[in-house]
Amino acid sequence: MIYCDLSLTGLPIWTGCPCLFGTFLRPKASPGLVAGRLMFDDTQGTSDPTWDGLGTRYQLYWLPDSSDPGASIPLRPVPSQQLDVTLGLLTYTISIYENSPS
Repeated sequence: MIYCDLSLTGLPIWTGCPCLFGTFLRPKASPGLVAGRLMFDDTQGTSDPTWDGLGTRYQLYWLPDSSDPGASIPLRPVPSQQLDVTLGLLTYTISIYENSPS
């Protein structure tokens, strides 16, 4: 399973959120996150995302609450990555990582 952390200017908004198919990463609005949600889609079915399909089979989308069009977040097929993305007018850091069972 892969997980997601989201932060704004180094302050965590959430950590350890499971990345699941067709489910908002946070079901309710999160303080610090502009109006909208992040959600994974599977372009070939209904599977939960795995790191090796990120950016190709599994797409991460920003879906704003307004009438503005959504945006795809550019991910790479690697087990761990961190990227800065602008959502609304703010730049957030998204961390995607695989957490293997210990």
